Amino acid sequence: MSDKGTTDPIVLRLRELDAARRERERRRAAEARAEAERIARAIVERCGAEIRRIVLFGSEAKGRPFTELSDIDLAVEADSPEAFFRAVATALRSDF
Repeated sequence: MSDKGTTDPIVLRLRELDAARRERERRRAAEARAEAERIARAIVERCGAEIRRIVLFGSEAKGRPFTELSDIDLAVEADSPEAFFRAVATALRSDF
């Protein structure tokens, strides 16, 4: 039984809340992607050639819902422990 044509105020409100939640997740995912790119650029600017690779993984990379509890997952491969820790320090400056 479909309730698409329902006028039940509870069902309508639940649909409204669900749509708002999906929109928040969509916006937060876009913000996370932009912040991940900003962090990666900052790491490369700070550490330069000592960084071999930066990889985005986790929910944002896999297209999973990005909720209020989600974070940005970046893996960094560096030539030395010092460069790696400089990269971590740079990433930790983000408030995201």
